[in-house]
Formats: sequence, C-alpha cells, structure tokens
Amino acid sequence: MKFKKHILGIIVIICFSLCACNGQYSNTTKQDDIKEVLFLRDTSAEKNFNLSKRIYIVYSKVESSMMDTLIDKFVEHEKLNIKEDFEAILFAFFLESSITNENHLKKFPNDLDKYSRKNDILWEYIWAKRTNETEAYKYKNGKIIYPQSGNIRIEDIKD
Repeated sequence: MKFKKHILGIIVIICFSLCACNGQYSNTTKQDDIKEVLFLRDTSAEKNFNLSKRIYIVYSKVESSMMDTLIDKFVEHEKLNIKEDFEAILFAFFLESSITNENHLKKFPNDLDKYSRKNDILWEYIWAKRTNETEAYKYKNGKIIYPQSGNIRIEDIKD
C-alpha cells in the first residue's frame, strides 16, 4: 500500500511539472538564471573616464514582463555590490542561444557584436555611479524599443 502511495505521489508531481513547463516559458525564475560572462568583462579608461562593461547571459525563458522585472531587480542588486571606482558601468543582457552562450563566445568573442547584438540583446543599463542615475534601453531584434525615440531627428548641420 505504501508503494502505491509513493507511485501516486510521483505521478502527481510529474503531472504538475509537465503542466508548469508545457511551453517555452516558465512561471518562475530566480537570479541564478542570469550569469555574467567574466571573460568578456571590459574596463577602459579614456581621458580620465573609467567605464566597466559587464555582459550577462539570461538562461531563463520567462514571459517578457517577468524577464523585465528580473533583470531590473538584478541590476539594482548588482549596483549595491559594486565596490570598484568607475564613472559608469554598462550592464548588457543577452538571451542564451546557440551563438550567445559561454562556450561559443569563448571561442568566437567577436560574435557578441556580430550576432548577439543584432539577435539576442534584451536590455542595456548604463549606471552613472557618482550621480546614481541609470538609463535603461530595451531591445527587440537588435533595435531599441524602450524608451521610444520618436522625437529624435538626425540631419546635417551646415556651417
């Protein structure tokens, strides 16, 4: 009888797991789903301006609003833990794909700019550390979709 209860319990757990994971997205995620690609970290100093670039791969495929919240909270958490002295820090988040993953980028780091920026970038945050101001840019298919830039006009200026 105990054996049947255990089997029934396992079947119930499997059913709930299958129902929760029936699509591309899961209902829950955690900060472990985001991992920095340390070998792509870049620090540069130009004219006394120190900038740190941090690249993250998002391994979880949750629905968009949950992903946005997760990344936003992740950035806020990271900002509290950064002790280095930089003028600004760029946080760039990419969705994992066959190209945008640690193994591939270790072999072909230029693919981050050639492929990932056009196909897998999700968000960029630029944090001015001294003023504690943060700008956030959301991407879709390599183009900024937030904030919307309908008022920007580019034209030649004649002397």
